[in-house]
Amino acid sequence: LMSVRIQRSAAGLVVAGEAAGRFSTSATPTLVKSVNGSVAVEDCKLPQKDDNDVIALGVFGVVEFNNEQFLIVITNADPVGTCCKDQWFRITGALAMGVEGQAQPGDQLFTRAMNLVSGGSMYYMAKDAPWGKGSACSVQNRNNNSSPADTSCFIWNDAASEALRNSKKLHLLLECTQGFVGNVSVPVPSSSAVNELWLVARRSHHRAGPRYTRRGADKHGNAANNVETEQILLSPGQDTTTSFNVTRGSVPLLWCQNLNLAYTPKATLLAEQKDQIVSFKAFISPFSQRYGNTTFVNLLKQKGHEGRLVSAWEAVIEAVGLKKSSSPSADGSTPEGVRFWSATKDASSGASYIGFDLHTMSGHSKRAAWALGHLNNCMRPLIERDHIFSQSRESIVMQKGVFRVNCLDSLDRTNLVQMHLGRNALELQLDAIQKAPLDQQPQLFDAHKLLWADHGDAISRFYSGTPAMHADVTRTGKRTVAGMLQDAHNGLFRYYLNYHDDPQKQDAITFLSSAKYPFNGQSVESSLPALPALAVTIARVFQPQFAPSPGVLSLYSIGWAFYWLVAFKLFAFLGLRPSHIINKPKSLSSQDSALEKQTL
Repeated sequence: LMSVRIQRSAAGLVVAGEAAGRFSTSATPTLVKSVNGSVAVEDCKLPQKDDNDVIALGVFGVVEFNNEQFLIVITNADPVGTCCKDQWFRITGALAMGVEGQAQPGDQLFTRAMNLVSGGSMYYMAKDAPWGKGSACSVQNRNNNSSPADTSCFIWNDAASEALRNSKKLHLLLECTQGFVGNVSVPVPSSSAVNELWLVARRSHHRAGPRYTRRGADKHGNAANNVETEQILLSPGQDTTTSFNVTRGSVPLLWCQNLNLAYTPKATLLAEQKDQIVSFKAFISPFSQRYGNTTFVNLLKQKGHEGRLVSAWEAVIEAVGLKKSSSPSADGSTPEGVRFWSATKDASSGASYIGFDLHTMSGHSKRAAWALGHLNNCMRPLIERDHIFSQSRESIVMQKGVFRVNCLDSLDRTNLVQMHLGRNALELQLDAIQKAPLDQQPQLFDAHKLLWADHGDAISRFYSGTPAMHADVTRTGKRTVAGMLQDAHNGLFRYYLNYHDDPQKQDAITFLSSAKYPFNGQSVESSLPALPALAVTIARVFQPQFAPSPGVLSLYSIGWAFYWLVAFKLFAFLGLRPSHIINKPKSLSSQDSALEKQTL
């Protein structure tokens, strides 16, 4: 069915598939209603068409807000393209309809949640497949008939769709994932053939949120900013499909960075080593079951607060059975600055670990190419060992392992290294589809860089609020003055967002992924930062009342960030503690709150 029609009735909302402008009779219409404060779904009679009916592309699900139920439907989506015969769409419009006839709430939190759905960072796939085998499922996992992995962590409407799924109304639902989907078609030199390159990124909704409200892992092993990216290479007219999975995510230990007015708050460990080991094991066990051999690539600095985090992690991996060993580089040597651990026979997992202080080794980006080349010497043999996914009429070859890359935010340095991993994998993918090597396809080489840069910007916008830093290095291979100025702007804007925007953004994400608000019985309140009233009033006076041009918006953002920087320093000088000034998200779990209070 290409769309659904929703009609209001005295009993609730009638939802039915639509074909050719009328209700479809191929499936029984569904009544979504409220019973004793909970949503109920049941079959109903086919209604007459009404001019006030709402036409939508599909249903996101049902959420509960302040004890009222709302059906969220997808109203607009832009086509991205067709990959492996499945068409991808980027969601650009959504509507919330009260089950009992209520209008969409005007509350800021509800509006933020709806903007998350319709803001262009969520996608769905037009595919007639079992739930969990659509947009949230990689090409590799979809073809893994022996032990397919659970994909529910990548389905952002998993909780919202529960009532409809339990009532077998899957034909009305769209399986929605958050992340990035992009593609480019590049002609093969001296040939009429075309290479079609795709990047599909899926972010887990477990422990999702902005960077300073979601760090590390929880006791269940859910890590923040957990993103799976799949690089797919196709050649139309051929039957071979190739893909390469790579992941990123926060350091899987119990740690945080409490906002304290500093530009970069210090990373703080929240537990002793024995509890860190428990948390790490809870993470690595399901992760290895999903992906196979796991190679951690840790790009954190070895000094300062990042260094303390590195030391704690390396102590944990030794405790679970990994040991320092020689590098897996082709000549057997260990490149300068590389630390490598591999699993022993007694290890609890088959993981390996590469530590590399990319920031220091690249000389603040002056020697980025040299540093990345060093790191590449270690990673390339592991890519060749775990290989790529390749499917043809004759055979299927599975990827046997995955790289998990991280820095502090798992954004900027991480995307740069992942792009290089993708480039190495692209060589194997070209060989699998019997096409000319990458050094003979300069157009594909450049398109690959730009696609990874767009991917990095999209992943960064959700977690930090701005495009990725060092994007000029990803796009051009070198540092530029324009890139440094853009990074300065992004850094200041991130500082502003940390304090002014992220607490409410966290609550909106938690509401959307859990499909329920208030949290733990709390009342619905404003989530604006609890800053001194005078500072807030002054800021609002200078807030633009119109949509400024990109240039004006950049100047405004820089001025806004400087204003709050000065204001926060003044508050600190006056003796105001961070806990007096900075508002916390109300949706932080009891575990997060209890642990983080120790560091205030």
